[in-house]
Amino acid sequence: LSDLEVNNKGSDNILIVTHGVVIRTILYCIFNRNIEDFWIDGEVPSSSLTIINRLDSGMHKINELFTTCY
Repeated sequence: LSDLEVNNKGSDNILIVTHGVVIRTILYCIFNRNIEDFWIDGEVPSSSLTIINRLDSGMHKINELFTTCY
């Protein structure tokens, strides 16, 4: 994630398209969740949308979590 921020200076948005396990891993990293709880929230739905904003304070805010159109 740090590499993405460094390599995208000047851009306010970064799009990551990936599988659910990677999305869950990113969420666990930025929110400092315990690895023991990795599967407790269930699966990330296929073709879902998650939007996370990084605030000026360095904290993260979830705007959309696993939103689907179907």
